[in-house]
Amino acid sequence: EALATNALPVGPFDFDLTRLVHINQYEGFRLGGGLYTSNRFLKWLRVGGYGAYGFKDQQWKYGAEVRFNLNPNRDFGVTFQYINDIYETGYAHQNVQRDFTNANEGLRRLVSERFDKIESYRVDVSYRVLPRVHASAFVSKNNITPTYDYTLTLNGEKLNHFAIGETGLALRYSGSE
Repeated sequence: EALATNALPVGPFDFDLTRLVHINQYEGFRLGGGLYTSNRFLKWLRVGGYGAYGFKDQQWKYGAEVRFNLNPNRDFGVTFQYINDIYETGYAHQNVQRDFTNANEGLRRLVSERFDKIESYRVDVSYRVLPRVHASAFVSKNNITPTYDYTLTLNGEKLNHFAIGETGLALRYSGSE
């Protein structure tokens, strides 16, 4: 079960196995952990978070989320999320399924060296519209600071910190779920 869900159930909690260890050029060795309530705690509520420490950059990263499962039969829920972390520059990080067993992801992360710091607030509403079709809508506010030497000159003003608001819709077809 732990390999399929990327989580180790411990009583009413799930220990997030994808947060344990990462290695990259920016953080060096990153050690962390994540703990979330499971449906054995409350079926209508999921609360949790994670923390990690990069030994090379000597910085803590962390995040938290609260999900209200309004109608579990239709996977209808609202998620509130806060992240203070880093992500690889130019890599689509929002809708990637984390999988600690994916060797290609591990190799790519190992050579990654260019990251942005991000502080993000996000609200996501999701719903299963058809038996194999999931829809979600989100809005987020992101403060992004490159960890490398980067300055954008726009109309004579030099910028190296970016505040970005996003909103989006996503559809996902899952043929085998």
